[in-house]
Amino acid sequence: MQTAYLKILTIDDIPQFMELARNFHEASPYRHMEFSDTKVRTLITGIVNADKNESVVIGLFVERLVGFVICGYAEHTFSNDKMGVEIAWWVEEEYRGSRKSLELLLAFKDWSRRIGCKYIQTASLEGLAPEKLEKVYNKMDTYKVESSFLGVL
Repeated sequence: MQTAYLKILTIDDIPQFMELARNFHEASPYRHMEFSDTKVRTLITGIVNADKNESVVIGLFVERLVGFVICGYAEHTFSNDKMGVEIAWWVEEEYRGSRKSLELLLAFKDWSRRIGCKYIQTASLEGLAPEKLEKVYNKMDTYKVESSFLGVL
């Protein structure tokens, strides 16, 4: 049996992260946009090198990287309350629904609590089983507060 574990990503994990980022992009409703390897690599390198109280990428490994959650925080627009923000959560299809994949979200929640957040904000992309994700998020004591829409100019 393969051992699954979580760890904070380092520079050495970026090549594996890039593979998953491409998979995420291809499965997302943003797949019509050109994937910029340079932009994603620069963004993730900055997050990996950032102060771990500012942002962090937590990876799920089963012999290799099979999932990640990118964590950040922001103050709410109308308040000084600090919110942990799930910037992205991706798990390769064969590992979705596993206990370890859910532990990525719990790790995000724990990280947010550790850095003094009062709330967490999660998201789901249309077309990636939003009904299932909504159930998962509801079990984490979150509730739906808004939706976003994309327009082509």
